[in-house]
Amino acid sequence: MKTTIDLPEELVFEAKRVALARKVTLKNLVERGLLHEIRNPSADPLTPLQSLRGLDASLWSETSADEYVEALRKDW
Repeated sequence: MKTTIDLPEELVFEAKRVALARKVTLKNLVERGLLHEIRNPSADPLTPLQSLRGLDASLWSETSADEYVEALRKDW
């Protein structure tokens, strides 16, 4: 069955590189990745707030809140 999935360009380039290095097709790599995730589900992803908890405050020493929000908006 054919389907279309919109993926980030960088992810596709990396996946193609990995498939080439492993001497498998991109289709095979994607199939294996999907099967692995279905059989062994990842832990529930953290919410953004949960991800920020416990971070060392020094990580933010060079970043203002406005700069951080602007960087996030670029990816939306």
